[in-house]
Amino acid sequence: MGARRGRWATRNRRTAREDGQTLVEFAIVLFFFVLIVVGTIDLSRAVYVRHLAANAAREGARYATTHPPKTAQDVEDIKAVARALVLGFEADSLSVDVSQPDDNHVRVDVTYTFRPIATMIFGGEGSSADITMHSGSVMRVEWTYDEEG
Repeated sequence: MGARRGRWATRNRRTAREDGQTLVEFAIVLFFFVLIVVGTIDLSRAVYVRHLAANAAREGARYATTHPPKTAQDVEDIKAVARALVLGFEADSLSVDVSQPDDNHVRVDVTYTFRPIATMIFGGEGSSADITMHSGSVMRVEWTYDEEG
């Protein structure tokens, strides 16, 4: 029976020493796992934001095809249509520009400054961590009746 007790005592000492090693290995693996999960979330958010910006530019240009920007109020209406599709974006990070390259076309550009979550968690705050996403759409202006005709 004494020999048996000796085997268990050796095994318990070895397990106690390996506990610290296991904890360190777990911490290293957990760090990389969290990094991959946060990176996946950030990439998903970036794709979503890019999609919304492209959709807002397209819908703003589509509205502008039937409501050409003749006055400043028309331009503000086009911007409002584009902004209505990107609810949830930070207002100070979003800009919508409307231009008319020629009499037959209208261009709507949506620019958004994207801030990844990873920079908030792991540091790196500031403009160097921000990603500027730009989307534009050009469409032909539909012929409309004049107010007099």
